[in-house]
Amino acid sequence: MYIETERLYLRQVTLNDFMYLYDWKNSLLLRKMSVGLKTNISPTQQKNDILSSLKNDYDLYTIIVNKSNDFPVGYIRINWLDSFKKIGWLRFGMGDCRNKGFMNEALLATLEYHFNKNVFRFEAEVLSFNKASLKLLSNLNFTIEGTRRKAHYQEDSYHDVHILGLLKEDLNKI
Repeated sequence: MYIETERLYLRQVTLNDFMYLYDWKNSLLLRKMSVGLKTNISPTQQKNDILSSLKNDYDLYTIIVNKSNDFPVGYIRINWLDSFKKIGWLRFGMGDCRNKGFMNEALLATLEYHFNKNVFRFEAEVLSFNKASLKLLSNLNFTIEGTRRKAHYQEDSYHDVHILGLLKEDLNKI
């Protein structure tokens, strides 16, 4: 899979990307906003995760690359939740190039690409304090469809996890 936008291109992850993913996922901000501060992240674990993804038909892992300098800036990962690949669970993260609109551009292109391939729905989970991701998904017309109350424990307190959904007709309203 290859997707191109004005400023970016998205390509399938390769084993050579493991250090980018390790650095991004091991950053304090990304750990806090997604996997949790106590989650152990290692280069070996990232290599194994990439290898597992490449062998798994229900996992689509892409790297977002800035075309101006050919440098990776983030990732988007889709786990297919059904055997027909019509419902995807969306995960994403950025490196240091935040607040430049890259993730919005990459997600919009990814969603459009897959909806044009007859995907029916995307889902995402976002921690309640992750305001940037909630705003980003809201701008892409994702709807909060439910909340798992106090389902995430971090920094000595429990936090809600919002479940968001997007249908093709929702994206077309942008």
